[in-house]
Amino acid sequence: MDKSDKPSTFNNTVAYVKSFIKDKNVASVTPTAANVVRQICDRIDFSKDITVVEYGAGTGVFTFEILARMTPGSRLLTFETNHELAARLMNTSDSRLIVTEESAELVGKIMRENDLSDADYVLSGIPFSFLDPILRVNLVKNTYQCLAVGGEFLAYQASWLMKDTITEVFGNMETDSYLMNLPPMFLMQAKKVG
Repeated sequence: MDKSDKPSTFNNTVAYVKSFIKDKNVASVTPTAANVVRQICDRIDFSKDITVVEYGAGTGVFTFEILARMTPGSRLLTFETNHELAARLMNTSDSRLIVTEESAELVGKIMRENDLSDADYVLSGIPFSFLDPILRVNLVKNTYQCLAVGGEFLAYQASWLMKDTITEVFGNMETDSYLMNLPPMFLMQAKKVG
């Protein structure tokens, strides 16, 4: 990835705040802190070619960290329904990155259209609390379906709202908290075991 593709932290924050003001689906007033991004990405095995799916890419704080760590043969599919934020990501000249403005609920369809095999990891920052309860469940079920056996779902959220739903669908969960983030961030990590 060309370093010139990655927006500055200041530009990221300004774009994110503008989108937060205009778009009720933007999760929080500021992007996730860089140290939290690194800690969550440390949970991904980047030592081999992998397929990663990201829900709610925003300004790309996770997107660019993932691209910086991925092997040349890996792929990253990002979902971002906010047109302005998606357009910024589409300007990235990294052929491993696919950006879509479709709903993450369509993950299976979008993966097939882009000839992507089952995902090794799905990372989600979309604000589940803003979504209809039926859509929340469908998103988690569709995530389970698009993962390879052994694949992992990492949902970083501002609340524990999805804890029961993710546990019901996956049958397992590990959790972590990042209290120094603004707002505090909670991680729910589940593995597809069969």
